[in-house]
Amino acid sequence: APTLFNSDYNTYCESLRATPTWLAGFGKGQKYANSISGSCYRQGGIISSDGLPINWGNPFHHNSYAYTYGMGLGVGQSTGQTGKTPNFSPSIIRVPLFFKKAIAGDPDYAHFLTDINGSSLGYTKTTMRPKIVEVHKSFCNGYALAENGILFFAGYNGYGLAGHGNTSYNYYELVACPFYNDSGTQLTGSNYPKISQIAFTGSPNNYTDSNYQSCVAIDTDGIVYTVGYNGNNHLGRNGTSDSSYFQAISSDKSAFGDEKIIYVTCSEHSSSVAHMAAISETGKLWMWGYNGYGNIPNGTTSNAATPYNCSSNSSNSIYGKTVDHVVLNSSAGHNITTVMTTDGKLHACGYMETHGVYAGVASTDGANRSNLAELTHGSDTGMWNSDNQKVINFSQTGGRYPTTFIITDGGDTGEPRFYAYGDNNYGTHGADTTVNLSGQG
Repeated sequence: APTLFNSDYNTYCESLRATPTWLAGFGKGQKYANSISGSCYRQGGIISSDGLPINWGNPFHHNSYAYTYGMGLGVGQSTGQTGKTPNFSPSIIRVPLFFKKAIAGDPDYAHFLTDINGSSLGYTKTTMRPKIVEVHKSFCNGYALAENGILFFAGYNGYGLAGHGNTSYNYYELVACPFYNDSGTQLTGSNYPKISQIAFTGSPNNYTDSNYQSCVAIDTDGIVYTVGYNGNNHLGRNGTSDSSYFQAISSDKSAFGDEKIIYVTCSEHSSSVAHMAAISETGKLWMWGYNGYGNIPNGTTSNAATPYNCSSNSSNSIYGKTVDHVVLNSSAGHNITTVMTTDGKLHACGYMETHGVYAGVASTDGANRSNLAELTHGSDTGMWNSDNQKVINFSQTGGRYPTTFIITDGGDTGEPRFYAYGDNNYGTHGADTTVNLSGQG
């Protein structure tokens, strides 16, 4: 069964509403787990039982960057050929000096001998490297997160995604990322952060651009760090200057209401636009970045240069509610935000193409929405919010025309139900029709 690396978020979600037994069979906290193995556009990926990422596939489909820079997984300067790579290509991991110091007994780095919950990982002086547990990558660059909270980067380093302060050096093996506080001072020794979760605008499906990517990460103290392209305020640092340093948005958490952040996510980069979101330990939703379609629910279509507290806006349908989950979607700037609250309701804002059918909104005018609205379809028989049903899980495909899949508790029906809305051109709803619908039984 899959395990959840970001246990802070899992504990939070379980405390709000425990995963039903039938769903927990797929792994505790399955509904929020990052089942990230390194697969992306025309490339496959797995992580071996000893924590080594392995990739295969087509590194040359869009341009030469994937071939030249080792498929973004640190498999050497090139994959060895300009065509497909049918054989497994394991990563090369450059073990950081501070990890070797920790193994040797240096107390300043002893926190890297434990997992993100502080439990011993059983390392000995013969341990060569930590195990990789997550891989987030595009076709030519990406990140690998280790069991002890060390974050690695490999591949094309445009916009300084490695966080090493440069954009010219590309990494042909997995190299540890350094981190900085909000004043720009590098964090070392006992202050070197343990990363609990990341979200990368290039993962997992992006292939149209090797540039314009950004990354957001949180550490075990709930501090948020960003790096990379910032043309539309992606980094949340009150500006549009790109950054080749993994720097904290707010080291004292004041930008997030002095609360610990337990979950971060971002939309896929598309046409140099993306937006990011974070959930705090008390269930508040914060967002920043591109807002051309009102996808950041602040009542405007102006970009948010710093984290915006969406939960504090009384015009949003999540006002006074506890946020459980959020999914961000983007394609060519057509951004949609979908939020789940603990009362089992879904809420959406942003791009409302075709009268909101892809956002699950039955809109009569098709106008984009700059505030979150609860998705309702009355009590129509067969709809996902009929019969007192509550949403307990949802997921969404990417792109301009997404499909959203929903699992409910079944309400008065007495059994869980599975629903879909949005794009259905290829029958993805499984409802014996190819008509796109904003609500589907």
